[in-house]
Amino acid sequence: MFTLQIEHSITDFSTWKAPFDRDPVGRSASGVLAHRIGRPVGELQYIVVELDFADLALAEQLLTNL
Repeated sequence: MFTLQIEHSITDFSTWKAPFDRDPVGRSASGVLAHRIGRPVGELQYIVVELDFADLALAEQLLTNL
């Protein structure tokens, strides 16, 4: 299993989450098996997204596409 971890700041979680839910990058078609969204305690304007893949090449390809 390979995990692509993406971290970045946001201004509003709901505003960020709506497009994430619409999935413009096509997570399942890109080989994502599961995902997790984390928000560090005390840093509500920051998110950590983890995307799990069975294949390293698929994770690298999605990273390139982002």
